[in-house]
Amino acid sequence: SLPNERAFFVVLENQLAESARSKDERPLSILSIGVKGFDDICKRFGHSTGDRLLRFVAEAIGSQLRKMDLITHFGAAEFNVVLPTANAATAAEIIARINDELLSRPFEASEEETIKVWLSFGTATFLKDGESADQLLKIARQQKLDVNSGNVVSIEHDYVN
Repeated sequence: SLPNERAFFVVLENQLAESARSKDERPLSILSIGVKGFDDICKRFGHSTGDRLLRFVAEAIGSQLRKMDLITHFGAAEFNVVLPTANAATAAEIIARINDELLSRPFEASEEETIKVWLSFGTATFLKDGESADQLLKIARQQKLDVNSGNVVSIEHDYVN
């Protein structure tokens, strides 16, 4: 029930225009978030569990965002977030809150088993990392995929009974 890729770009373009007018006074960041091990979880527990997992992750992310932020669903297990007025430090704080939220409540994959959900994150901040929607998304996605990047908050995949 989240907005899609098209909505992400519409909102991001509008926010970029606002940030471009105000420069340093109105920062803007985005997050690219992936669910680690999603395919394995679907294979092990089934696709209906995968759907429940995506709802669980979306709710956990959304619970840590501000009212002005926008979370969207991209592809199978990817979420993107527009963070108006957020600089890189604010984006890092939001990432930490999301991780804390997921660590505090494991996902019930079945009646017998719960799992900790791990996410990979990439961030991009307007002017620092790029000036267009495409540039920012490319940087954020690359950081999410690059486990050697110092800007990616990544935790090892772990199953817990």
